[in-house]
Amino acid sequence: MGGRLAGEVRSSSHDLSASARKAIVERCIKLWMVDGAIAQAESLLASGTFGQGLSAPRAPDLRVQKIIDAFWHDSDNQLVCTSVQAMNLTNRALMLEGERFFTVHTSPADSSVKMADVPAEEIAEVIPHPENRRKPLLYKRVWRPSRYDFGKGQWVSADREQVRYYRDLRAPDPLLPRDDDDPEALELIETCPQLDPDVAVLHFYTNSLGLRGIPEVYRAYDWARVHSGTVADMATITKALAAFAWQKRMRTRSESVVRNSASNFQAPPPGPGGVHVGNENVQLEPVKVGTGAVSNQQATSRAAFLQTIRPFGFGEHWYGDASTGCLAIGRSMEVPAIWKIRGRQTLFEQSLFRPVLDFVIERAVRLQDARYLPQSVDRYYDLNYPPVREKDEGGTAPLKWDSGGSHFVGCRPGEEVLGSAV
Repeated sequence: MGGRLAGEVRSSSHDLSASARKAIVERCIKLWMVDGAIAQAESLLASGTFGQGLSAPRAPDLRVQKIIDAFWHDSDNQLVCTSVQAMNLTNRALMLEGERFFTVHTSPADSSVKMADVPAEEIAEVIPHPENRRKPLLYKRVWRPSRYDFGKGQWVSADREQVRYYRDLRAPDPLLPRDDDDPEALELIETCPQLDPDVAVLHFYTNSLGLRGIPEVYRAYDWARVHSGTVADMATITKALAAFAWQKRMRTRSESVVRNSASNFQAPPPGPGGVHVGNENVQLEPVKVGTGAVSNQQATSRAAFLQTIRPFGFGEHWYGDASTGCLAIGRSMEVPAIWKIRGRQTLFEQSLFRPVLDFVIERAVRLQDARYLPQSVDRYYDLNYPPVREKDEGGTAPLKWDSGGSHFVGCRPGEEVLGSAV
């Protein structure tokens, strides 16, 4: 099933067809709704990457700082991008949809920047640079506008589809051209019909070899289903083995006697630990399930679970199984998770936050409507993510030799310090 969908690749790129992508996204979302391991992987990655949220980036130049603060704390931008809820939603979109299309709205009247987003399924095509297929320039959006009908009490979609084109946020802007603009890119954008001049798109995606993202959960989809089925089978076997705890056999030819005897055990209704009543003509014997078969089911369940969680970089102990780790190797086991979280932070910084903030600052410098910002203004700013690993006070505190010269303060004689016995 998974391989069949993955095989529907366009001949000219590594992107999936629209129908394959839609089917994959729908399955990944349904899996996330019901599978605890997938939901935990998404929660772990978001919590490690953003913590309780990011504060507004800090710039040494107060004029630049005011521009950043105005954008970062704007209510619309908080809703879609800069609040911790919006960051968690974007992280979830990468895992379940593989991409998110942010729209960056501007006005010729001022330098303010507002952000929103459009559903990924409405983006019908990503149009790259004529000479560089890795460099997107335009996005084609096809959708049916909808309005709320208060008489019917529901949303009603228009009969006809609408088509719009948006330029990429980093592509040349025909309304504010620059001397160093790529002439081929600018020509393609200027000749584009149905181009919305006041909206640009920032395509934030991952897990791709082409121009469209693929859900990160898709790597674990088939194995998550196998694990779920294996656990369900184990529960069924366990319940079946517990169905009858006792057998009562009577020598009688009267069916009514057997029925009356069995009725004594009908309250509570039969279930685990129930009693079977029969005679020499009617017997019930359980199917024998050896311990080896049960062990095989358990081993299969664990193997499928490992395959399910492996793409996300967090070991079994992150999912509540403390038996698989110990303190001695705890730090080594955390290394893949640390790398994963740091990589996620870098992805958000380089592919989302910095492109948008650089655009906001550049627009303020060029329009000069809010405050005077010369071209030479220092545009540097810091993005402060929460630490990936909490500071270990016990491991970082300086050690002092006791007055008697026998051992370090805080350590018992014979304990190891930095690999050497004290």
